[in-house]
Amino acid sequence: QDSYRITASSGATLVLDFWMIRPAGGDGDLGSIQGELVWDPAVLTYVSSEGVESGFTWVPNETNVGTGTLGCAAFSATGAESTFVLGRVTFTVSGSAGELTDLTLTASAAGDVLGTNILALIQLVNTAVFVE
Repeated sequence: QDSYRITASSGATLVLDFWMIRPAGGDGDLGSIQGELVWDPAVLTYVSSEGVESGFTWVPNETNVGTGTLGCAAFSATGAESTFVLGRVTFTVSGSAGELTDLTLTASAAGDVLGTNILALIQLVNTAVFVE
C-alpha cells in the first residue's frame, strides 16, 4: 500500500479521482468494485461525488459523509481495462493550518465481468492532506 501527501489551503476545493490501472498480464477486466473512503471531517468537508468512466454506474452511499465516510461502488456490464478515472469526489478544505488527515480508501469487493473475485489484484494508493 502506497501513499502520498497533498498540501492545500483552508477554503480550497480538493478533487480526488479514483484511478483504475490495469497492469499488463492482469486477469480479466474490471466489472465491479466496492469500497469505502474515510477522512477526518474536521479537516475536509464532503461536497459531492460523481462517476466519470463511460459505461460504469457509480453508486455513492452518502449516509455518513458528515462523519467522514463515503461508501462507494461501481458496476459495468462489459468491464473495462487499461487506465481510467472511475469516480471523482470533491471536498472543501475546512481545517486550520497545520492539520492533517489521511484519505484512506479500502476495497471490500471486486469482480471481473465473468463474476470472478479479483479483490486480491486490487492495490490501493492512499493520500494525506495537509492544511498549510
